[in-house]
Amino acid sequence: MRVTNSAPSGGGGGAVEQGWRRFLLDGADYTDDPHSQHGSISEDADSTVWTCAASGTLATSVEQRPDNGAIYMRPLVDANGDALAWDKPFSVDFFIENIGKTAHWKKKAYFGLGLAGVTTGLDAAAGMIGVASAWTSTASSNYQGVNRFRKNSLDNSGNCDPGWSIGGTFVHGPRHANHGGQHRIMTYQFDPTSPAGPVGSTGMGNYPLSANKLPGSGPVYIYATCGRTQTFSVTVSLSFRLFYAVTGGTQDWTP
Repeated sequence: MRVTNSAPSGGGGGAVEQGWRRFLLDGADYTDDPHSQHGSISEDADSTVWTCAASGTLATSVEQRPDNGAIYMRPLVDANGDALAWDKPFSVDFFIENIGKTAHWKKKAYFGLGLAGVTTGLDAAAGMIGVASAWTSTASSNYQGVNRFRKNSLDNSGNCDPGWSIGGTFVHGPRHANHGGQHRIMTYQFDPTSPAGPVGSTGMGNYPLSANKLPGSGPVYIYATCGRTQTFSVTVSLSFRLFYAVTGGTQDWTP
């Protein structure tokens, strides 16, 4: 799968094509960067390039996690531009396109996508869930880790070839909005360049929100996260594109 939406000159979101939107970091409405990892962003129709700060200290293993990265956030809207709220059922398909390929895993860095009920303080908030690509804490492994995360928890969805991309779905419902077990991520890693059709994982990974519940009301936010997995003293860049498409979000919990 390769979505060809172009980035508008003003940033913030790509053209809508059958419900798919491109998430552009330079147009995010909110930012949260607890460990000052943001350096610079460059975006065009072909890629988002995130460059980290020249140095940074990650004191504990918790600070290595994607909810402690540089966060770029905006309200989640459907293809019609209508904002979503946590008291409605919905699902969000997402596509994390890996453009940097083999170079990413050597950098001990990650990029990802998530949903939240808060705009700042994701490192301390229970109301968020997400998935990150290229996450690895060692430079000696020639793979990228695909990790799903929530507050105080990180789960490896499977190591895959450094050139693979990630597709998946966030599902919210159908039980009451703040029931943790009714929100989960399903992910699938695959090679988008395979000429005979996508070669990838044999099954989807499934990750529930569990006890860290999302809000029962209020706006839903979508965010990108970029960061490093160890203390660093050199600037590196990551290349990728993020896409998402929303289904539902306007109906009540009961028909």
